[in-house]
Amino acid sequence: MTVSGTISAGPAFTVGTLAIGSLTLSTAGGATPIFRQDIATPTICDHVNVTGTVALAGTLELLLPANLGTNSGDSLVFIDNDGTADAVTGAFTSLRVNGGTVALAVNDTFQLQGHTYRIDYAAGDGNDVAIRDVTFVAPPNDPSVGGPVSPGPGQTQTLSNVSSGSVTLDGPGTLVLTGVNTFTGPTTVNAGTLLVNGSIVSPVSVGSGATLGGSGSTGTVTVAAGGTLSPGNSPGVLSTKDLSLAAGAVLREEIGGTATGQFDQLKVVGTVSLNGAKLDASAVSFFSPIRGNSFAIIDNDGTDAVAGTFAGLTEGGTLSFGARSLRISYHGGDGNDVVLTDVTGNAAVFGRVETSAASTTGAVYGLYEALLDRAPDPLGLQSFTTAIRSGASLTDVAGAILGSPEHAGRPVTGAAYVESLYTSVLNRSADAGGLAAYTNALATGTSQAAVAVQIATSTEAQGVLKPTFDVGVYLPDAVTAGVARLYHGLLNRAPDTDGLLAFSNLVNQGAASGGVDGALRGLVSTASAMLTSTEYAGTRGSLKDAAFVDSVYLGALGRKAEAAGSVYWTDQLSHGASRAVVATQIAESPEAQVHLVGQIELGQYLIA
Repeated sequence: MTVSGTISAGPAFTVGTLAIGSLTLSTAGGATPIFRQDIATPTICDHVNVTGTVALAGTLELLLPANLGTNSGDSLVFIDNDGTADAVTGAFTSLRVNGGTVALAVNDTFQLQGHTYRIDYAAGDGNDVAIRDVTFVAPPNDPSVGGPVSPGPGQTQTLSNVSSGSVTLDGPGTLVLTGVNTFTGPTTVNAGTLLVNGSIVSPVSVGSGATLGGSGSTGTVTVAAGGTLSPGNSPGVLSTKDLSLAAGAVLREEIGGTATGQFDQLKVVGTVSLNGAKLDASAVSFFSPIRGNSFAIIDNDGTDAVAGTFAGLTEGGTLSFGARSLRISYHGGDGNDVVLTDVTGNAAVFGRVETSAASTTGAVYGLYEALLDRAPDPLGLQSFTTAIRSGASLTDVAGAILGSPEHAGRPVTGAAYVESLYTSVLNRSADAGGLAAYTNALATGTSQAAVAVQIATSTEAQGVLKPTFDVGVYLPDAVTAGVARLYHGLLNRAPDTDGLLAFSNLVNQGAASGGVDGALRGLVSTASAMLTSTEYAGTRGSLKDAAFVDSVYLGALGRKAEAAGSVYWTDQLSHGASRAVVATQIAESPEAQVHLVGQIELGQYLIA
């Protein structure tokens, strides 16, 4: 019988009197077939006897009394497939109960009259279709007896020291097994999440859409396609006997550090079969590995080799882990473990090396020496060089340095000013002729900035600076490096190419028009954009002030804020400082620069 419309098993039939060969519910032509089932009591359930094959689709419609009255474990068979050993194919895709309709997946449960039910497509002798009551009811006098468990969405149930029977999880919620469980019947996870935080000897099977996790120990573990194995309790270690993952199964790995217990690990006593399952690795607690860090995600006992590989990951293959690259080996550890190792390579260093004291870089360098008696800082060197390339003059740069707070208190008039320039950049006292000439120039209207440029860019000054430039003066792309530090501090990752370019252009525009102050304003604007991004909102958007400060410290400095620092920055925030300003000051601090520079040899790309 092929049905594109409606078939009813109800009052029109006497129980068991409708007998057919094969039953096919067809969606041909866009039709939605309906199988209508009228159930009067737990023992009066009209049904269809099928002697051939059964193929299902469409809607199951249930007509129920006000009080069905089933008990946990009851099965109401409504398709009795007694003529063939073939399994039922297909499934109902929606359920209508006394007029109301809900979507229905293969292992979905549904609530009726305070009980939890599931459509069982392998009931009876393995190929019947039934409505099964999977409501868990703990035996009043023997809580150690297992049984079907069906916590609802968001609900958690706990069983401990189960000594007999079996455990079946049918509900979408979470079941936690604790204590020493000695039952030997199977543990079946049809839906929801099972966390084994004690010990069980029972074999565990995980179905499609279900998850096994926890930090205890189990018997053999088999995960079907669509099922998930997630060791630990975010993260942690789960011990098993033989492990078999089907193609399409998922091993979910959370990595939050390098020590045991800080990353998810399976300790397997027995065989390991991967069969092309998917490996899904993600970071927790803002963790970012460095080059050389390794994680034994499957600690395989003995000497037996791992059978198979993860999908798309042959021996030595790499997978992305945020901005990092992890290489996989199935022969790691003591020779038969599955190990992930950070192999992120050095990316291009930001900046260039200048070897000519007569260059623009040399001129800016000379002005710093002449006016501030020190070498330029990276951001100042780049900002002023960028400003000159954008049309500013060396006199403009000298004027900006003269007006800076750092120059305050240094000589600015007459012979004393000229003498300070000679001493700082030429490393000698002014000769009589030079002192008289420059002092007279100042007296007749030449600006202090112009005099500073003449002395700082003189042939003699270039000669003094030549040994420094012969070695090479590194001109860092301090703007790009500053933007990259904000990526680390706020988003806990290396920058993507497009974002790095866009934000660097923004900061460079500020530097071109406003020098160092303009560049700093551009960095604050960059931080503000990151803080309002969807990416930030999805990971850290709900952090309170103290947690926000800690998160920036972790990303930019690699540590949480010390007590004094936490108090200082949270006080700044409480008095009106923006998070963008606070993040910029932390991420651009000398400590942040040193922290990130120190990781270059270990695979980080950032130099400042």
